[in-house]
Amino acid sequence: MLLGLDIGTSSCKTTILDSQTGEIIASARHPLNYLYPDDERAEINAEELWQAIISVMTEIAAKHPKAAAALKQELASQQERAKAELALRESRFEQELTQSKNELALRESRFEQEKARLAGEAELRLKQKDEEIAYYKEMKTRLSTKMVGETLEQHCEIEFNRLRMSAFPRAYFEKDNDASSGSKGDYIFRDFDEDGTEYI
Repeated sequence: MLLGLDIGTSSCKTTILDSQTGEIIASARHPLNYLYPDDERAEINAEELWQAIISVMTEIAAKHPKAAAALKQELASQQERAKAELALRESRFEQELTQSKNELALRESRFEQEKARLAGEAELRLKQKDEEIAYYKEMKTRLSTKMVGETLEQHCEIEFNRLRMSAFPRAYFEKDNDASSGSKGDYIFRDFDEDGTEYI
């Protein structure tokens, strides 16, 4: 069944119709008193309009109690269906919300794992760079020390050779390349007398 309410210019009317055939089952009418302040406006008291609606509803329910009861039952059924639909939508919403929260938590977990992995890689690379820098610094120090030593040895050899003919005509000062004595690479100074006897 269908319940229709019409608020017209002269009355308030309600009608109960058969939803299948469209047949009018019951109707009621209540007159309305409009006020016309001017030619362009029509006004009505809100309380009077509300009382008119209550009047036609009460009248139609009193005249046709079966139709009113059927309509009331159908309305209750519709409300139950609406509640069930609302509960279903709320359940689906909660499921979607839970799923979204789980997906978000999973993404956050993966993000934290990836962040930790990248941080670990960065720390390892920095450590490797520090070790590499330390290695090259040590190598540079060693090379610098070796170069200083070799330069000093060459300087001493040059200065000795300048004085050798006048002060040490039978002496020599040069790098030892003989590995048998374990002194290869060292500078050796030796001097001899006229008979070839070595000074110690």
